[in-house]
Amino acid sequence: MTRSQTLSQEQRENLNIISRSGEHLLTLINQVLDLSKIEAGHMSLNEKNFDLYRLLDELLDMFQLKADDKHLQLLFERQASVPQYIRTDEIKLRQVLINLLNNALKFTNEGTIYVRIKPLETDKLMFEVQDTGPGIASAELNKLFKAFVQTQTGQQTQEGTGLGLAISRQFVQYMGGDIQVESEEGRGTTFKFDIRIKLIEAVAEPDEL
Repeated sequence: MTRSQTLSQEQRENLNIISRSGEHLLTLINQVLDLSKIEAGHMSLNEKNFDLYRLLDELLDMFQLKADDKHLQLLFERQASVPQYIRTDEIKLRQVLINLLNNALKFTNEGTIYVRIKPLETDKLMFEVQDTGPGIASAELNKLFKAFVQTQTGQQTQEGTGLGLAISRQFVQYMGGDIQVESEEGRGTTFKFDIRIKLIEAVAEPDEL
């Protein structure tokens, strides 16, 4: 509907409000459910074989429109040695990347957001999400991954739940890694996380992995 050529400016703005409100409510519900599962000890690792390249392409498509709306560059940089077919928890990996990209897009008003992927070892991958946003004060870095805690910048946007990073760290740890943050006020923020993977053979039909 947002791509319709017959909508008035007011209708388009109303649609955007409805869309943002729906996305925010869905995120809130999912994050509260995820946190409840983690605290109850019911979260588990659900590994599957999948096409990592395709996952990255889907995420680029998903966030490109948001980046375009803010006149930001969104660049995915994948080293040639990154394997295409891997085995890990695809859903958790996707959610961590979505959480980090949502944050980067929310707080960055100009410049570029980078997503970089490289192998660390035969069975480990490193992911980085770097933005050119306002950065995070050093005094706030230690509480970033606590549930329901937001930075001062996050509180000013009046968006988010303070759960995304706490859940992301738990998901990454389930996948055998950890997540770190590097930031400097006025210079942007970089989140890095590593996960353990298993390499699998390429197949003719990725959908049947």
